[in-house]
Amino acid sequence: MAAGAYRNLGNMIKSGNIKDYSPDDAFNYYRRAHELDPDQYTSYSLGYCYENGYGVEQDYTEPSLCITPPNCLNRAPA
Repeated sequence: MAAGAYRNLGNMIKSGNIKDYSPDDAFNYYRRAHELDPDQYTSYSLGYCYENGYGVEQDYTEPSLCITPPNCLNRAPA
């Protein structure tokens, strides 16, 4: 599956469009998308999860934390 598909699944879970999945599932989809293609959007999604404790323990020091998408362009993959 392409990175964009994993990211879209995470987005649908986070927005509540898929009810049978947990925040943990959304985080795992974002993580998989980031492994396949560490672009600014997947970095932002992972950063959101870490900042808000969504599907993962809240962590402000995680290297993939990226809240402002332009800052993600120079970040290394998690």
